[in-house]
Amino acid sequence: MMLELDMQSKSNGFKMVRYADDMVFICKDIDEAHSILDWVKNYLKSNRNLDIHPLSSEKDAKTQIKFDIKRDKLKFLGVEFDGERLLPTKECQGRFIAKIISVVKSTVGTAEKIVEINTCISQWCGYYAFTGIPDARLRSLSKKINKLCNSAFNDSTWESVDLLQKIKKFREKQSRKGLKRILPPAKFDDKYRWLMVYD
Repeated sequence: MMLELDMQSKSNGFKMVRYADDMVFICKDIDEAHSILDWVKNYLKSNRNLDIHPLSSEKDAKTQIKFDIKRDKLKFLGVEFDGERLLPTKECQGRFIAKIISVVKSTVGTAEKIVEINTCISQWCGYYAFTGIPDARLRSLSKKINKLCNSAFNDSTWESVDLLQKIKKFREKQSRKGLKRILPPAKFDDKYRWLMVYD
């Protein structure tokens, strides 16, 4: 549904990243930002009968124009960018810990809880391995998780987790395999050939 928007954005020379209905446009100045925003609004309304959220300066607004990324970080798909580093958002980090707490409190058996917690940890580490998350933050998260699980599983069935080591393993695995094998080329016909990840 959004491929035509991508193609039009590309032909207009817009620098854009999109995942599903989440989009970021990189602009040289405020005038270009407003111009692109107006174009996107008009395009989506006239071609897809869709409306976007109104422009707002509220911290968690869906549609925003950011002036100073260092001061006012850009958040996109659970990652924040401060102009230099990519980091998991604090909200996603909080949801990660909340998920582990909900598994610990669930009524399933201990073995099932441990499998579910380890799966959750692996998914989180796999998703955020590409970010520059500081070692200190990973150690702090590991400590929280281990404290939760050690108190929940008092029969010593919990094997302590080290998120720093898990993230390092994901990074090594990704570099050994190469991104090309992890993200295979998307298949499109000639009309959408420019969308291919690799030539």
